[in-house]
Amino acid sequence: MCSELRVGLLALALVACGGDSTGLDLGGGDGGGNDGPMADAGPDGGDAGDEDLPTMRDAGPDLPESCFEEGVFDHCRCEGLPTCMPGECGDAALCLPDLCGRMTCQGAGAGCLTDGDCGAGSTCTPSSLGFSVCQSASGCGDARDCPLGFACEAGACADRRRPCAGIDPCPAGFLCETEAPLGAFCRRAYRPCANDLVCPLQSECVDVTGEGNRVCRRSGGDCDSTLDCDENEVCGTDPRTERAVCGVSGPCESTEGCPEGAECLDLYGDGVGECALVGACRSAADCEAGELCGAPATGGPTVCT
Repeated sequence: MCSELRVGLLALALVACGGDSTGLDLGGGDGGGNDGPMADAGPDGGDAGDEDLPTMRDAGPDLPESCFEEGVFDHCRCEGLPTCMPGECGDAALCLPDLCGRMTCQGAGAGCLTDGDCGAGSTCTPSSLGFSVCQSASGCGDARDCPLGFACEAGACADRRRPCAGIDPCPAGFLCETEAPLGAFCRRAYRPCANDLVCPLQSECVDVTGEGNRVCRRSGGDCDSTLDCDENEVCGTDPRTERAVCGVSGPCESTEGCPEGAECLDLYGDGVGECALVGACRSAADCEAGELCGAPATGGPTVCT
């Protein structure tokens, strides 16, 4: 069960569409879904500064050869992948467009082991695909109740799948990762957690703030928690190197714990506060569709990008 939880999305993405409808409607932005380990446990996108996408080894042997050009994965080249119509993906998946315009079955809840891995009002529910997912009775409580790349805004799921590449790094608080067959877009660098098993591969469940609340965060770097940083810094993740660094941006519990001039904001609606210098936006809801709110990778106030 534990190993399946951390590597489940690739199988989910390739499963043939079928089964009963979830009854969730994402056409207008509401519904339930996934922004957790089932989504993130797939192939790693590598260092954000590296333009190479995952190889056949990284993406897994089950993908068709058409998905690769000279050994490099390109999700839009994939042929023969199962497509779907709304209502055909069963009780743990939704039929949604990928970044190539195809309709594919995608995760309908963040992978979980217990209710503690889910947000308030959401329960860890066994699915027909053999693993448990966070499910909310209506709308969403936070991004764990939304599909991968969707944020929870005013109780509804909004598409925030911002495409990215090594030469176009994500804002602070996000990592550019490639998921077969969904493509490369900015994934949230943090999510609340109770143990390592609900975190993406190469991530661990850490009390970054030193105040008892743990979040998934990419392993390795200059700090394990804000306690390792200077007085006017917090421990965050650099979207260019994917390593933990001390600076202005990083998880927080309150504005009092942030560097001078920064505020503790829930920029993505995932329940994780993040220190940020406030600029053009205070959350993704302030931005246009397909944009994220965050500090530029090189530092500075928040912008929609």
